[in-house]
Amino acid sequence: MIAQHFINAGDQGATIQDTLKISRLIKGLIDILQYQYKIELDRNSFNYTRFIGHLRAFMVRQLTNTKLAEDQLDTTLVQLINEKYPDAVATVDRFAVFLNK
Repeated sequence: MIAQHFINAGDQGATIQDTLKISRLIKGLIDILQYQYKIELDRNSFNYTRFIGHLRAFMVRQLTNTKLAEDQLDTTLVQLINEKYPDAVATVDRFAVFLNK
C-alpha cells in the first residue's frame, strides 16, 4: 500500500488519460493471469495490492520510457527462470503480446 502511494506521488504529471490507460492495461493483464492459471485472485489481499503496485510501476516506466539498466538484469537468473518455470514464461509472453497491441 505504501508503494502505491509513492507511485501515485511520483506520477503526478500523468494525465487522466494515462491513468485510465494504465488501469485498462492492468485489468487486461489480470484477466490473462486468471485465465492462464484458472484462478480468481483475491482483490482484498495484501499480495494482490502489492502485485498491482508492481504492475503500475512497470506501466509508468513503460509509458515514460524509463528503462532499468541492463546491468541490473542477471542473465543467469533469467536463463534459470526460463528453464525452471516455463508456464510463467508463457504467461509473460502472453503479457508481451497483449501490451504490444
